[in-house]
Amino acid sequence: MKHLFLLASIMCSANCFSQDPNPQLFQTWYLRFVQSNDLATLYNVSAITPSVTPTLTITNTFDFTGVGACNTFNGGFTSVTNYSWQPAPFSESGLDCGTTIHNQFEDSYFSFLQSSLGYYQIYPEGSGIVLRMDNPLLGSAIFQNFPLKTAEFIL
Repeated sequence: MKHLFLLASIMCSANCFSQDPNPQLFQTWYLRFVQSNDLATLYNVSAITPSVTPTLTITNTFDFTGVGACNTFNGGFTSVTNYSWQPAPFSESGLDCGTTIHNQFEDSYFSFLQSSLGYYQIYPEGSGIVLRMDNPLLGSAIFQNFPLKTAEFIL
């Protein structure tokens, strides 16, 4: 009986830690907030002037592309489960945006995407869904799968 219980426990644990990633992850996400770590500036995208529309598109092969303030980027995740992600090589176009706030925002956003490990969750909000990504340095990024509304930019 002990062996049967041990086998069942091992199977349950293996299933819990090796789950497939949520299929809702694979789409284009619009960044709402980013903070690369707990000591860094929190950037509310709707408060950045001149306005920007940063995105992150994740494919089912775990590659990603996106736009910051003025630079494009691409990279990938080496490991993705239902709860965690680990980044692979990352590259950006490397342009100077010409605006200090845009350059600082991109530094934080790109630094966050290159974090050594992170955790994510997807949850519904209104008629869309939200992707929240967190790293162990208490950094986080919140994305939504629908563009920011004009009213959010006005606020």
